[in-house]
Amino acid sequence: MSLRIRCCRPGWGVGHEQESRAAIQMHSLARGSDHPGPGRARCRRTHAHPVEAEDPATAAEIDPERSALAAQSERFWTEFLDVLKLDDPEQPKPRPARLGYITFPLPARTSWLTVYRGVQPGRVGVFLSSWRNTPGGNAMQAIVKDWDAVKDELGGTAKLSKTTRGTLDTIIDSLQVGSLEQPEVRKKAFAWLAERVNTFVNVLRPRMRSLAADYQSRGK
Repeated sequence: MSLRIRCCRPGWGVGHEQESRAAIQMHSLARGSDHPGPGRARCRRTHAHPVEAEDPATAAEIDPERSALAAQSERFWTEFLDVLKLDDPEQPKPRPARLGYITFPLPARTSWLTVYRGVQPGRVGVFLSSWRNTPGGNAMQAIVKDWDAVKDELGGTAKLSKTTRGTLDTIIDSLQVGSLEQPEVRKKAFAWLAERVNTFVNVLRPRMRSLAADYQSRGK
């Protein structure tokens, strides 16, 4: 089924715009935006509206490139999730997606980790995401303000980076690896990304849980 993304409420999500076109498109959808570029109107929620019904076989015939990319993404995430080992037993894993990203929900409502892959150039990464002006958004900004303590625990090349609108910070780590269809490159990407996702969960999930509980206790 073909889908059209339409904004239904004002507001926008918070995340980081990546350099590659694939990552930018992915990130725009993760934020709930139907336009990837800066300075465009964002929406807080989106609905996917069917344009016309079509079975997978027909879709593949009509747009084989789109179908191939979707299958490539699903295969990539299936393999990655098989490799990924999480220390936190309470952190759920997502299902493999036919998209350039997957998301891991965090305890503070409307917050999550976005894990992505870009193909031109080959890049993988993870960043903290949330909806603006929500418990998750407030928790995310509280963590950003405590960056001096958080950065040492995250290690690696994690850094603060401006959101697309350039008004808020988020936390991101990424690695350019080359062609993700090459077995050795793919193996390197999986190893790096698995360690980074596990570390982000270990460091950020307890903080988000504590901040969410504090937010709730104050009746907000």
